[in-house]
Amino acid sequence: MDLKKEWMKLTKEKLINLIKQLISSNNNSDDYLFTKYEIKDSEFSFTNETNKYFNTPDMQSFINLLNNYNSNMKESDNYTDEENKEIDKFLCKLSEKDFFKYICTEISTEIDIFRKFIRDNLFNLTSVGKNNNTCAFEHIFLGEFKDDNEKGFHNWIQFYSNKDLIKNFNLINQIKFDKLSIVDFGMIYDGKTKPRCSMIFGIHPMIEICIYTLIYIYAYSNGHKELKFDFDDSIGFQLYTVNNGESFRTCYPFIKKTPPNNLPPNNLPPNNLPPNNLPPNNLPPNNLPPNNLPPNNLPPNNLPSNNTKQVKNELETKLAETELKLAETELKLTKTKTKLAETELKLTKTETKLAETELKLTKTKTKLTEIKLILF
Repeated sequence: MDLKKEWMKLTKEKLINLIKQLISSNNNSDDYLFTKYEIKDSEFSFTNETNKYFNTPDMQSFINLLNNYNSNMKESDNYTDEENKEIDKFLCKLSEKDFFKYICTEISTEIDIFRKFIRDNLFNLTSVGKNNNTCAFEHIFLGEFKDDNEKGFHNWIQFYSNKDLIKNFNLINQIKFDKLSIVDFGMIYDGKTKPRCSMIFGIHPMIEICIYTLIYIYAYSNGHKELKFDFDDSIGFQLYTVNNGESFRTCYPFIKKTPPNNLPPNNLPPNNLPPNNLPPNNLPPNNLPPNNLPPNNLPPNNLPSNNTKQVKNELETKLAETELKLAETELKLTKTKTKLAETELKLTKTETKLAETELKLTKTKTKLTEIKLILF
């Protein structure tokens, strides 16, 4: 079956409606978790109990997938037989859900076909450019790293599970998404820099997989290799593919609203310039002849007034861009400080080794002296 032709009927309006239905299913589920969190002094912390949520059979089948990958992009991933069984078990549980069956009805496909499409496009390993075997699921839900840079990482459960490895949390923006929250931030994760990251807090991963898969289907069926999808006036989703559009790479939410002004107050020093001591104006009085020009008979100005709203929006956009650049600069500064601390640590270790070597040398000289005394 040519899925590209089969799913051409998935319009933007239908896609938006399907996403709304999925979010509603998420929030009305018995497994729904209303995530509560606080951000203080560049630290992010959850403030409500989550053990019951993570101990459900569905969530456990998802969590079992999170240790099946090598996040180093310079090394290849390969599934064992056991890991393939874990993926199939998770997808079987997913395909039993009412919302999954609802999607299949709406896009006129069979449950087995849609499940296989997710298996092939999110979990099948493929090469990405010069990088070794990887997959969309790993990139989106776990994250990957290359050198000192973190890539992907758009899932809040992975964020929660590894919260102790997250440093220098820098909030850029956040917004309510029904009962959920979309958070846009920068961070250092396990020593790797991620200047910009966004994810939906509180969403069930089965729902999230279906949303991102539907957006990929919409992009794929309409010939888009990348897609900036506007969901409403406040949020959207960004999707990218690789291998000439044939391989799903990533999808994540973004916030369209201008973030609040978090710039620090003006702490410039007071004006200590000397007073104006210029000499008084001794120019002669104005003796120009009177103005005998005819009166202005030009027609009144009927031009439209300046569009202040547009000017305001442009200023807010520039302000947001400035704040984003400031946040990125702060992250770079933090990274530089981290490298400096590592260099200082290496220097300390080197000095310690040097001191140990000198001590050994001193002991050797002492022994040599003792030997000389014995011999002579």
